[in-house]
Amino acid sequence: MSRTSTWIRVLWMASVLAVAFTLPARADAPSGGPTVRIQAFAIESGWHEGKLVKAANGCTMIDLVSPSADGYKSVALVVVDWLEVRRNGGWSTLVVERLLSKEPAVCREAAAG
Repeated sequence: MSRTSTWIRVLWMASVLAVAFTLPARADAPSGGPTVRIQAFAIESGWHEGKLVKAANGCTMIDLVSPSADGYKSVALVVVDWLEVRRNGGWSTLVVERLLSKEPAVCREAAAG
């Protein structure tokens, strides 16, 4: 990995974490969203299963079934590279960019970098 690529990833993750830490608590968020699986290379490679939920500020989050190796229990949609939803016993791909375009501006800020 090049030095520039590493630097961009560090800046991007810093932006994502800044947004994540400014999100209000999600105690009132619904827990019964659709089952999804994601790939989010910013946290670690591989598939991670979870549920789509809305944070109090309107941002879409994925509550992971089990924490990632780095301890993440939920992931903001903005860091997701690949998203599939469970339908009829299989998985259907959803276009993350299309979902992000419907998010409030604060939810898309880290994607601009």
